[in-house]
Amino acid sequence: MNSSYAINFIRDLKILFIDDDPNFSKPIALYVNKHYGYTTKIIVSAEQAYAELESSRFDIILLDYKLADRSGLDVLKWLNERTIDTPVIMITGYGCEEVAVEAMKLGAYDYANKGHISFDYVPVLIHNALERYHLRKQQNQHTKIINTLNDVVQTTVIRVNKSLSTLAEQLNSLHKQSSSKDTSERRVAEKAIADAEQDVHSIKETLAFLTNQVTLHQQNEFRKDSQ
Repeated sequence: MNSSYAINFIRDLKILFIDDDPNFSKPIALYVNKHYGYTTKIIVSAEQAYAELESSRFDIILLDYKLADRSGLDVLKWLNERTIDTPVIMITGYGCEEVAVEAMKLGAYDYANKGHISFDYVPVLIHNALERYHLRKQQNQHTKIINTLNDVVQTTVIRVNKSLSTLAEQLNSLHKQSSSKDTSERRVAEKAIADAEQDVHSIKETLAFLTNQVTLHQQNEFRKDSQ
């Protein structure tokens, strides 16, 4: 094995290899099984792949562009329509750069020229695609967290504004009552005013905390994108 490809690969992966040329797919499947313990299911058509993907889970898909019944791009579109996010490596022929670009636009994580793939380079392709896949999932998770916090903050802002408006009306009313000559009524009113002011303070603290959390997440994402 070429030492330039020495990477700590993930082992025991389950691969779906969609290719109608057994002279290409079978030797690769045997190699990755022998050296890395990968289990490879070989499918020769898009229709067979659809049936397999609807019933089984795979860690990665090796997808040939030219299939007997459909193109690899059709398979990618099918995966997107069903929100199946298994990472895909598109295998193209010589001079198919435009196909490779289109495949990446449709969500493929990598591509390779069929005529220039050595056995020991296949694990490198798989490793790199899986790294990008997991990184993208982490970024998506962070985005969901930020969006959730933003939603919470926006909802809280609306509730705070309503609460403050209500409290302001109550305070005005209580201030009027506190000027009453009746000592007992004045004490009740002063107590209510103090409670209302404490509520306002608590609401403002909660809002400040949520806003700060959103800001921190946004700053962390910016730093990660800049690295």
